[in-house]
Amino acid sequence: GILSMTVKSMRVTAHDLVTLSRETQDGQAVQLQKSPTQSDTVYYDNSRKLINNGWIFIPTKIIVGNGYSWAAVISLDIEEHASKTTIRKHTIPEEIVDLLEQLPPVLGYDIKDDVLLIENMLPKLGFRRFKFKGFVELQTLLVLAGWKHSSLSRVAIAMIVMGVPINRISAGGDRHWGGRFLRTHKALQVMILFDVKWSHIVYAVVLAALREEVIPDPDALG
Repeated sequence: GILSMTVKSMRVTAHDLVTLSRETQDGQAVQLQKSPTQSDTVYYDNSRKLINNGWIFIPTKIIVGNGYSWAAVISLDIEEHASKTTIRKHTIPEEIVDLLEQLPPVLGYDIKDDVLLIENMLPKLGFRRFKFKGFVELQTLLVLAGWKHSSLSRVAIAMIVMGVPINRISAGGDRHWGGRFLRTHKALQVMILFDVKWSHIVYAVVLAALREEVIPDPDALG
């Protein structure tokens, strides 16, 4: 089987990422920089590679499911205050990593980027290294079913398949994608579930169309 997945991310500085991966004790909170500082120019990451201090995206929410009967959310422990944002480093339960590793191939829009982001960044935040079993790009299925390349945007797909518009203006979440799901604003909770739901529905519709194209009704051939 295939499972729909969407990922929400926040940008942090390279300084923050190196601090979390090398210098932070379990349970310690790190205050995130508001912007890369000029004095923090170069760091060594865990591979001893020279990197510049700049913006780096980290996955803060991983959501799998179908969006209408069930969904599971994995969130990083990020706290937002009036004047600062902190992330607390924890030893990640092995069961969470096992769950991600044992998921069936995941499906989504531009899902390859999300899969690589998770596999590359989570080990720097306390997860052990792991690989997903596989992934399927929603756009690839659409093209196989005869979809036009010029109409592969999220907005076009949602309007044509489901007849509803998608709000992409608020997709960034105004840096509020961190923290636990129940503490997330209700409007953003709806966006999270809809992202999983719409990709699952589009997958079901496109798969049915593809099946009809490849295996037409035998009665129609007679």
